[in-house]
Amino acid sequence: MDRVIALVHSPLTGSSVWRRAARELERRGETVVVPSLAGASEDGWRSVVAAARASLVNDAQVTIAGHSNSGLLLPSIADGLSDARLLFVDAGIPPGNGVVPLADTEFLTFVRGLAKDGRLPPWSRWWGEGAMREVVPDEAARREIEADMPTVPLAYLEGAAEAPPGWERRRCAYLRFSEPYLVAENEARARGWPTAVVRGSHLQMVVDPVAVADAIIRLA
Repeated sequence: MDRVIALVHSPLTGSSVWRRAARELERRGETVVVPSLAGASEDGWRSVVAAARASLVNDAQVTIAGHSNSGLLLPSIADGLSDARLLFVDAGIPPGNGVVPLADTEFLTFVRGLAKDGRLPPWSRWWGEGAMREVVPDEAARREIEADMPTVPLAYLEGAAEAPPGWERRRCAYLRFSEPYLVAENEARARGWPTAVVRGSHLQMVVDPVAVADAIIRLA
Protein backbone atom coordinates (compact mmCIF):
# COMPACT_ATOMS: atom_id res chain seq x y z
CA MET A 1 0.00 0.00 0.00
CA ASP A 2 1.35 3.42 -0.94
CA ARG A 3 2.00 5.97 1.78
CA VAL A 4 0.80 9.54 1.37
CA ILE A 5 1.60 12.52 3.54
CA ALA A 6 -1.09 15.20 3.42
CA LEU A 7 0.01 18.63 4.66
CA VAL A 8 -3.07 20.63 5.67
CA HIS A 9 -2.69 24.34 6.31
CA SER A 10 -4.77 26.40 8.70
CA PRO A 11 -7.80 28.12 7.14
CA LEU A 12 -6.18 31.33 8.42
CA THR A 13 -3.15 30.90 6.17
CA GLY A 14 -2.58 29.71 2.62
CA SER A 15 -1.21 26.45 1.29
CA SER A 16 2.14 28.12 0.54
CA VAL A 17 3.15 27.73 4.20
CA TRP A 18 3.68 24.02 3.48
CA ARG A 19 5.32 24.42 0.06
CA ARG A 20 8.96 24.20 1.15
CA ALA A 21 8.43 21.25 3.47
CA ALA A 22 6.47 19.45 0.73
CA ARG A 23 9.36 19.84 -1.68
CA GLU A 24 11.78 18.51 0.91
CA LEU A 25 9.60 15.48 1.58
CA GLU A 26 9.23 14.81 -2.15
CA ARG A 27 13.01 15.07 -2.55
CA ARG A 28 13.23 12.17 -0.12
CA GLY A 29 10.82 10.04 -2.12
CA GLU A 30 7.62 10.69 -0.20
CA THR A 31 4.26 11.12 -1.93
CA VAL A 32 2.88 14.43 -0.72
CA VAL A 33 -0.38 16.29 -1.22
CA VAL A 34 -1.04 19.84 -0.06
CA PRO A 35 -4.80 20.49 -0.20
CA SER A 36 -5.85 24.09 -0.70
CA LEU A 37 -8.50 25.40 1.67
CA ALA A 38 -8.84 28.68 -0.23
CA GLY A 39 -12.33 30.07 0.28
CA ALA A 40 -13.55 27.02 2.19
CA SER A 41 -14.02 28.87 5.48
CA GLU A 42 -16.76 30.98 3.86
CA ASP A 43 -19.14 28.05 4.27
CA GLY A 44 -17.97 26.82 7.67
CA TRP A 45 -15.93 23.94 9.02
CA ARG A 46 -17.59 21.19 6.99
CA SER A 47 -16.49 22.90 3.78
CA VAL A 48 -12.95 23.12 5.14
CA VAL A 49 -13.03 19.39 5.89
CA ALA A 50 -14.37 18.63 2.40
CA ALA A 51 -11.63 20.73 0.78
CA ALA A 52 -8.94 18.99 2.81
CA ARG A 53 -10.30 15.54 1.90
CA ALA A 54 -10.73 16.23 -1.82
CA SER A 55 -7.26 14.94 -2.72
CA LEU A 56 -7.27 11.92 -0.37
CA VAL A 57 -8.27 8.41 -1.34
CA ASN A 58 -9.26 5.49 0.84
CA ASP A 59 -6.85 2.90 -0.58
CA ALA A 60 -3.68 4.54 0.72
CA GLN A 61 -1.99 4.78 4.07
CA VAL A 62 -2.16 8.51 4.76
CA THR A 63 -0.60 10.62 7.45
CA ILE A 64 -2.59 13.84 7.72
CA ALA A 65 -0.50 16.63 9.20
CA GLY A 66 -2.71 19.50 10.35
CA HIS A 67 -1.11 22.81 11.27
CA SER A 68 -2.54 25.25 13.81
CA ASN A 69 -6.33 25.66 13.57
CA SER A 70 -6.66 22.78 11.08
CA GLY A 71 -5.53 20.41 13.83
CA LEU A 72 -8.94 20.76 15.44
CA LEU A 73 -10.46 19.31 12.25
CA LEU A 74 -8.05 16.38 11.77
CA PRO A 75 -10.45 13.77 13.23
CA SER A 76 -13.20 14.90 10.85
CA ILE A 77 -10.83 14.99 7.86
CA ALA A 78 -9.79 11.40 8.64
CA ASP A 79 -13.31 10.17 9.32
CA GLY A 80 -14.16 7.32 6.96
CA LEU A 81 -10.55 6.74 5.83
CA SER A 82 -9.47 3.21 6.71
CA ASP A 83 -5.77 3.87 7.34
CA ALA A 84 -5.31 7.51 8.32
CA ARG A 85 -2.80 8.59 10.95
CA LEU A 86 -3.06 12.04 12.50
CA LEU A 87 -0.13 14.40 13.06
CA PHE A 88 -0.93 17.56 15.00
CA VAL A 89 1.55 20.31 14.10
CA ASP A 90 1.71 23.25 16.52
CA ALA A 91 -2.02 22.71 16.89
CA GLY A 92 -4.70 22.29 19.49
CA ILE A 93 -6.00 18.80 20.25
CA PRO A 94 -9.79 18.37 20.05
CA PRO A 95 -11.82 16.47 22.66
CA GLY A 96 -12.57 12.79 22.26
CA ASN A 97 -16.01 13.51 20.82
CA GLY A 98 -18.68 16.16 20.71
CA VAL A 99 -18.37 19.89 20.22
CA VAL A 100 -15.02 21.35 19.15
CA PRO A 101 -14.88 25.17 19.52
CA LEU A 102 -12.71 26.61 16.75
CA ALA A 103 -11.43 29.34 19.11
CA ASP A 104 -11.45 29.66 22.87
CA THR A 105 -13.07 32.58 24.70
CA GLU A 106 -9.87 34.59 25.15
CA PHE A 107 -8.87 34.22 21.51
CA LEU A 108 -12.36 35.14 20.33
CA THR A 109 -12.17 38.37 22.32
CA PHE A 110 -8.89 39.15 20.57
CA VAL A 111 -10.08 38.44 17.02
CA ARG A 112 -13.38 40.27 17.49
CA GLY A 113 -11.32 43.36 18.14
CA LEU A 114 -9.63 42.88 14.77
CA ALA A 115 -12.74 42.25 12.69
CA LYS A 116 -14.25 44.81 10.36
CA ASP A 117 -17.65 44.25 8.75
CA GLY A 118 -17.57 40.65 9.94
CA ARG A 119 -14.22 39.77 8.37
CA LEU A 120 -10.74 39.34 9.75
CA PRO A 121 -7.64 40.85 8.17
CA PRO A 122 -5.00 38.43 6.89
CA TRP A 123 -3.36 36.54 9.75
CA SER A 124 -0.02 38.21 9.03
CA ARG A 125 -1.49 41.56 10.12
CA TRP A 126 -2.85 40.40 13.47
CA TRP A 127 0.33 40.78 15.49
CA GLY A 128 1.55 44.30 14.80
CA GLU A 129 4.27 45.93 12.73
CA GLY A 130 7.38 43.80 12.31
CA ALA A 131 5.99 40.65 13.93
CA MET A 132 6.08 38.61 10.73
CA ARG A 133 9.78 39.40 10.29
CA GLU A 134 10.41 37.51 13.50
CA VAL A 135 8.17 34.62 12.47
CA VAL A 136 9.68 34.31 8.96
CA PRO A 137 12.95 36.26 8.68
CA ASP A 138 13.53 35.47 4.99
CA GLU A 139 11.94 38.28 2.99
CA ALA A 140 11.13 36.30 -0.15
CA ALA A 141 9.48 33.50 1.82
CA ARG A 142 7.59 36.01 3.94
CA ARG A 143 6.24 37.84 0.91
CA GLU A 144 5.11 34.57 -0.66
CA ILE A 145 3.12 33.38 2.34
CA GLU A 146 1.69 36.81 3.11
CA ALA A 147 0.38 37.11 -0.45
CA ASP A 148 -1.39 33.78 0.04
CA MET A 149 -3.20 34.62 3.30
CA PRO A 150 -6.99 35.01 3.11
CA THR A 151 -9.44 37.24 4.87
CA VAL A 152 -11.57 34.85 6.90
CA PRO A 153 -15.12 35.46 8.16
CA LEU A 154 -15.19 36.09 11.90
CA ALA A 155 -18.15 33.70 11.98
CA TYR A 156 -15.81 30.83 11.12
CA LEU A 157 -13.88 31.16 14.38
CA GLU A 158 -17.10 31.77 16.29
CA GLY A 159 -18.36 28.37 15.19
CA ALA A 160 -17.76 24.86 16.49
CA ALA A 161 -16.98 21.61 14.73
CA GLU A 162 -17.90 18.08 15.79
CA ALA A 163 -15.38 15.39 16.67
CA PRO A 164 -16.31 11.92 15.42
CA PRO A 165 -16.51 9.38 18.27
CA GLY A 166 -13.54 7.07 18.61
CA TRP A 167 -11.07 9.17 16.64
CA GLU A 168 -8.45 8.78 19.42
CA ARG A 169 -8.13 5.12 18.54
CA ARG A 170 -6.26 6.15 15.41
CA ARG A 171 -2.49 6.44 15.45
CA CYS A 172 -1.68 10.00 16.47
CA ALA A 173 1.48 12.03 16.96
CA TYR A 174 2.42 15.60 17.85
CA LEU A 175 5.01 18.00 16.43
CA ARG A 176 5.59 21.25 18.28
CA PHE A 177 7.33 24.38 17.03
CA SER A 178 6.48 27.22 19.41
CA GLU A 179 6.12 27.73 23.15
CA PRO A 180 2.36 28.47 23.18
CA TYR A 181 1.75 24.84 22.17
CA LEU A 182 3.75 23.29 25.01
CA VAL A 183 0.52 22.47 26.85
CA ALA A 184 -0.80 20.60 23.80
CA GLU A 185 2.50 18.74 23.43
CA ASN A 186 2.32 17.69 27.09
CA GLU A 187 -1.24 16.48 26.54
CA ALA A 188 -0.04 14.40 23.60
CA ARG A 189 2.72 12.89 25.74
CA ALA A 190 0.19 12.08 28.47
CA ARG A 191 -1.87 10.24 25.86
CA GLY A 192 1.17 8.17 24.92
CA TRP A 193 1.56 9.68 21.46
CA PRO A 194 4.96 9.98 19.78
CA THR A 195 6.12 13.60 19.92
CA ALA A 196 8.89 15.74 18.46
CA VAL A 197 9.98 19.36 18.76
CA VAL A 198 11.52 21.63 16.12
CA ARG A 199 11.96 24.81 18.12
CA GLY A 200 11.18 28.05 16.37
CA SER A 201 8.22 30.09 15.22
CA HIS A 202 4.66 29.01 14.57
CA LEU A 203 5.57 28.83 10.86
CA GLN A 204 8.77 26.86 11.34
CA MET A 205 8.00 24.69 8.33
CA VAL A 206 8.65 27.82 6.24
CA VAL A 207 11.83 28.73 8.15
CA ASP A 208 13.44 25.28 8.39
CA PRO A 209 11.74 22.81 6.03
CA VAL A 210 14.60 20.31 6.30
CA ALA A 211 14.26 19.85 10.07
CA VAL A 212 10.47 19.79 9.81
CA ALA A 213 10.58 17.17 7.05
CA ASP A 214 12.92 15.07 9.23
CA ALA A 215 10.42 15.23 12.10
CA ILE A 216 7.40 14.44 9.91
CA ILE A 217 9.09 11.37 8.46
CA ARG A 218 10.01 10.10 11.93
CA LEU A 219 6.48 10.63 13.24
CA ALA A 220 4.69 9.38 10.12
